Amino acid sequence: MSHFSEKPIVLGFIQDIITRLSQNSFLVKGWSASIVAVVGALFEKNAYTLNMSYVICISIFIFWFLNAMYLYHERSFRKLYTEKATATIFNDNYFLLNVNDVKGCFCKKLWSFIKSFFSLTVLPFHGSLLFVAIYVLHIK
Repeated sequence: MSHFSEKPIVLGFIQDIITRLSQNSFLVKGWSASIVAVVGALFEKNAYTLNMSYVICISIFIFWFLNAMYLYHERSFRKLYTEKATATIFNDNYFLLNVNDVKGCFCKKLWSFIKSFFSLTVLPFHGSLLFVAIYVLHIK
């Protein structure tokens, strides 16, 4: 039912979603580094407590989780983009932007999220941030 000329419109929508997700991932990294730096700078050597190191580490893990979630969804939409770009049949389902069809079963979704959590774009940043935070907090 749909025409070939509407194909770029759907692909443009998916590209916009991917762009927004990657921008959000970048912002999460910035917020993570900023919050850890600010919270770490607020502590005086005399006022240091072990609870504050827990707060910083938990905030790093929360931002790490958010960043992995954005990367996981971005990868899902990239798969959807590939599926839509290579489609030859343009029926009403072509205009659905449902990534659940691309993600698969629960185990596959979980494994994809774990791979996103430990990916080369997420692990080095948040892992090094966590390492530096623990190192600096235990020196104080």
